[in-house]
Amino acid sequence: MKLSILFALAATASVLANPNNEPFEARTTVPRSWKRSSVPINKSHKIPLRIGLTQQNMHRVEDVLMDVSDPSSVNYGKHWTPDQVAEYFAPEQDSIDSVFRWLAEEGISENVRLSKSKGWVMADVSVEEAERLLKAKYHQYQHSSGFSRYACDSYTVPGHVRQHVELITPTIHFDHPHVRPTSNFDEPEVVYLDEDEEEEGLKKRALSFCSLFGTCSTTSSSSAKATSTTKAATSTSTTSSAAGSTVTGTGAASDTAFRATGGTGSNTAFRATTGSTANGKAAGGPQTASLGFTKPLTDILNIIPDILNLVFSTTSALNTALGNCDSVTNVLCLKHLYNFASYTPVAASKNSFGVVEYSPQAYLASDLNLLFKNLSLTSLVNVVPTTVSLMEGVVQTIDQGYDYNAESNLDLSYAMGLTYPTKVTLYQVGDESGTASFNNFLDALDASYCGGDDPTQDGTFPAQYCGKGTAAKVISQSYALNEGDLTPAYAIRQCNEYAKLGLLGTTFVFAAGDSGVAGTGDYGAQCYDSATGELSDDGTIFGPSFPSTCPYVLSVGATQTNTVSSSSSSSSLLGSLTSAVTSTISSLTGTSTVTLTESACSTVIYSGGGFSNVFAMPSYQKTAIANYYKKYNPGYSAAVYNNSQAVRGYPDVSANGANYIIAVNGVLGLVYGTSASTPVVASIISLINDARLAAGKSALGYVNPTLYSTSIAATFNDITSGSNPGCGTNGFSAVAGWDPVTGLGTFNFGKVLPYFLALP
Repeated sequence: MKLSILFALAATASVLANPNNEPFEARTTVPRSWKRSSVPINKSHKIPLRIGLTQQNMHRVEDVLMDVSDPSSVNYGKHWTPDQVAEYFAPEQDSIDSVFRWLAEEGISENVRLSKSKGWVMADVSVEEAERLLKAKYHQYQHSSGFSRYACDSYTVPGHVRQHVELITPTIHFDHPHVRPTSNFDEPEVVYLDEDEEEEGLKKRALSFCSLFGTCSTTSSSSAKATSTTKAATSTSTTSSAAGSTVTGTGAASDTAFRATGGTGSNTAFRATTGSTANGKAAGGPQTASLGFTKPLTDILNIIPDILNLVFSTTSALNTALGNCDSVTNVLCLKHLYNFASYTPVAASKNSFGVVEYSPQAYLASDLNLLFKNLSLTSLVNVVPTTVSLMEGVVQTIDQGYDYNAESNLDLSYAMGLTYPTKVTLYQVGDESGTASFNNFLDALDASYCGGDDPTQDGTFPAQYCGKGTAAKVISQSYALNEGDLTPAYAIRQCNEYAKLGLLGTTFVFAAGDSGVAGTGDYGAQCYDSATGELSDDGTIFGPSFPSTCPYVLSVGATQTNTVSSSSSSSSLLGSLTSAVTSTISSLTGTSTVTLTESACSTVIYSGGGFSNVFAMPSYQKTAIANYYKKYNPGYSAAVYNNSQAVRGYPDVSANGANYIIAVNGVLGLVYGTSASTPVVASIISLINDARLAAGKSALGYVNPTLYSTSIAATFNDITSGSNPGCGTNGFSAVAGWDPVTGLGTFNFGKVLPYFLALP
């Protein structure tokens, strides 16, 4: 696989290859949330010009990465050192000299400098100078958040310079600022119930959780306002359970009632009312009421007490808890579902596992403790992650609530809960301004990548922070962007950086998104309009997710569990846990079992999945994707998605992404999405690393080629039910083998571990 740029559909940006001063990059549309200002720009205004130099040997990046990642290679697991990576890919001196000469010929010689990494030539120039140099026309653009920047529609580079340049900023690139709340990430949009409350500027962020034993509406009702109950001390709610029975409970009402909204296929992760109405139904649609929990569940509800207190002091309590894994997903459920309940890490001191969060998103230790206590994970109470501050990262506690704490609490609760006693590292990136980007995180890990950040796109941080972070062996990120909002050159350069870090032995795990085949717009799931190339509610073109489309990361989709039957059984705890799509969860005594099946997630969210418009098909996917098209060709035309059968497909694997119990600001509730499934997959990879490290072997690093190998792919729970609809279609379907909904399927740790231990 060579990371060539593939032209398909109505891609919003393209890289043009004419060497005779034709546009080097051009954009025909402006990404969502950005609008061109009609105000003339100041031509004397200084902009930070950054010229990314062509990295040598990048055409061999796949070859050298596969050399240490392909199970059949004699160099499998022999990862490189940072110095080896930096030296191998450093730009040649000829590239540096050529760009400096070009600038001098154009009259730009003052304050021209080379970045410490030698990967970027930097100069502060006026808008007028940039326009003359690049034969471009700059305009000012405004983001809906208030953020502004200078950009152009296209720019040129002389033919003799072209081979020495990868991209130039600021030009046509629009990497979105990381503001909160934002639908760029796998997080829900939450709407005030009472317009008066919004006008009063309430600072406290109320939560919107699905009832623990109720159903969640998937009906779009963005204009409907549910009646709020804000003054009552307690409220009683009657909800319809997943099994169809009536469940009644009493609990404290929330101070402020919210209602999360979103249409089918949106990435809304909480859809219910916090608090309840008098009759237990939310006004304005089939919205199941939810209790506003303000203290531990054991003090509130009297239904199904064994699962609520989650204190497994008796076999009966454990049986009940495991038997409700289709309604409430917790650490114990996941360990049994994916067959690693009996595995305890033995090489924690040698292992490393990182979770990335971008400020102002931050965890609350009190929330982690609340969840761990309710799950009887007593060894984790008062345990916190090891925080590594990158680019002035701060774990802020001033702003609290869903918008600030949900993602971090979710990621850390399950990463820590599933891998303890492995120490989990929290990479807290950026200050409270919320401007830190993927590029800023990569800068912190790799000094050779530093120097090219565009202050109008990425956060601005001192160069002294470059390369200060150490990459963990597994890094989990539940964040994403639309591939179509980035230019191919920008996405490719960032993707190549994941490859370079993979050479060091790091596995990058990213969420595939929660919008099915759709992209993520300002108001939930949206698709690209064939006429304008912009995201819209009426769009019909699929919207792939980045970095999931990068072939050098592990992309994670979402499934859900469904109860099939309950029966007596004498099977042992791990004896019949997982077989094909069916997982059997057994009690400690083996006296009863509850059989669950997994299907593609369709509760609240749809698993992101599809095909790239930028990245060519990696070699490890060729057999899997060829099989998919041969047997299950979806039949959509090239007007809908890139059906060339020659591009990267995603996700690679999946895990349950529904009904996760977490605590946010002292409240327990359920959440959904690939934000949940991603740290689970990352945890499983980390546990495999633990076993290998204990055996004196290397960490997995770039794991994708190994997962797609015939023997290991066969160990996965193959998900063959469900789909990921969007853009006016049914999306893709989960089928036998790899599919663009759930990938290879879900892990069976017990089955796959022997294969990984057998590798060098």
